[in-house]
Amino acid sequence: LRRAPSPRTNRKSGRAPPSVGVSPRRNGAPAGPSGVVPTNPASDVEEGAVAPVRVHSERELTREMEAIGEQLRNAQEWTVRRGALRRLQGVVLGGGCELDAFGAQLRTIRDPLSAQCAELRSLLVKESCRALE
Repeated sequence: LRRAPSPRTNRKSGRAPPSVGVSPRRNGAPAGPSGVVPTNPASDVEEGAVAPVRVHSERELTREMEAIGEQLRNAQEWTVRRGALRRLQGVVLGGGCELDAFGAQLRTIRDPLSAQCAELRSLLVKESCRALE
């Protein structure tokens, strides 16, 4: 009996065609031994880093936090809420958390911020968790 060629091999050469055995790539990452491409949580969120937002006074911090809170409370569009979460991360990176009023200002957006943690859109949940780190 002669064995039928596998659909994964070339009939003439007996070798696998170029597309078989080539690991799929995601964001340039090679696949692991199981063929599964490891995910990078940072790439799931957005390309690029969060830019620091410099706040030099408590008044500037209050304005930033009010704007972030307003966007988290009232935005129907998820991209606006995502931008607000990234803005909050930027305030922290820019040194806003060093100001004395930061704790009090963070409490003012506690409810809308925790609502993002329970959001059905996983991207917003990831962003809100990063903001809380």
